[in-house]
Amino acid sequence: DNEWFCKYDDHGNMIYKKYLSDNEWFCKYDDHGNMIYKKDNYGNEFYWYYKYDDKGNTIYMKDSDGDEFYYKYDDKGNMIYVKSDRGYEWYYKYDDHNNEIYRKDSDGDEFYWYYKYDDHNNKIYMKDSDGEEYYYKYDDHNNKIYMKDSDGNEYHWEYEY
Repeated sequence: DNEWFCKYDDHGNMIYKKYLSDNEWFCKYDDHGNMIYKKDNYGNEFYWYYKYDDKGNTIYMKDSDGDEFYYKYDDKGNMIYVKSDRGYEWYYKYDDHNNEIYRKDSDGDEFYWYYKYDDHNNKIYMKDSDGEEYYYKYDDHNNKIYMKDSDGNEYHWEYEY
């Protein structure tokens, strides 16, 4: 089943996720909002270690499998380059709203995104380079409450105020 229930901390980080199929995740985050620990109800555990620059941007990450990643940012704090210890590289570009609009990887694969916004700068439409389209709706607090994808799948969010 594709339905799930999530709980979030005061910073908007998901700390608990339960699928109706009974799979559960328990998560912990560092002071920068990066997930540092995830455990599922089957006993699988995952860890992440981070290093930051003086602006709080992640410049290094190592996961529980031993994979390492190095990050670079533009002057707006957008990630523009990632390199893994296995030699993979990713390059990124952003629009005026700091949304990712272009990504190219070391294999030469390129991805593009096109966005439309409402009067509150909420993303209401997105189309990617594969032709996938997404439509979004928001509540009066500018929280996303609805998304529909090209396949007709609909997603709903509810908030307690």
